[in-house]
Amino acid sequence: MDPKIVTSKSKTNSELTKSIYQELFPKKMSKSDQRKIDIIEGAITAYSKTDYTSVSFDDIASPAKTNRRLVQHYFPNKDELFELSIKVIRGHMQSIAVEALLKAIIPQEQFNAYIRSTFQWLKLKPTHVRAWILFFLVCTQKPKFKKIHSDLTKIGEKRITSLLLSMDTIKDKDPSNLSYLSKTIQRLITGGLIEASTEKSDNEIEIEIIQEETLKTCNYIIQSISCLK
Repeated sequence: MDPKIVTSKSKTNSELTKSIYQELFPKKMSKSDQRKIDIIEGAITAYSKTDYTSVSFDDIASPAKTNRRLVQHYFPNKDELFELSIKVIRGHMQSIAVEALLKAIIPQEQFNAYIRSTFQWLKLKPTHVRAWILFFLVCTQKPKFKKIHSDLTKIGEKRITSLLLSMDTIKDKDPSNLSYLSKTIQRLITGGLIEASTEKSDNEIEIEIIQEETLKTCNYIIQSISCLK
């Protein structure tokens, strides 16, 4: 997804959610494709409960309401299934962010909405977030997934940079400085998400507190930089 600012011409959240699987299965979905989708969703549930190496085909088959044989038939390679699961998780996260951005009007509101959308993702898709945190661990073990994570991180950084560029309070438009600021904000959001999902995932009030603290810190950094110019 293009990291540029979302406008009213962008797809709606429901269209984006539907397109997540359409990107994976471009043709008209068959019964076989639907089984694959069920398996991917089952895999995400399994990944959210245990570590990557311990997940068995039986663990995936149970929440997918299928059997081990069919899981192995469609996804004999566990790495391929994990990669598809991560793409689906990322797609849902993006659709929630886009929906939030569409409701915002001015750049500052869009920036705030983008940060809050991350925590909204946790509330709506806690299983996805837990599987996403497992993805961080897998990245330290498998170079292939480390590369995927690096690419996704760069996309997020570019999206934040686009938001910052549209804000009048940001006087310094130097690309290298904006990149540094975007990375800092991105790390704060990730840290807040991990804290909320690992310590406070069952308490929406606590998630809200972490969300607003993260938002306040990000805006404080922006305001501090603005005052220096």
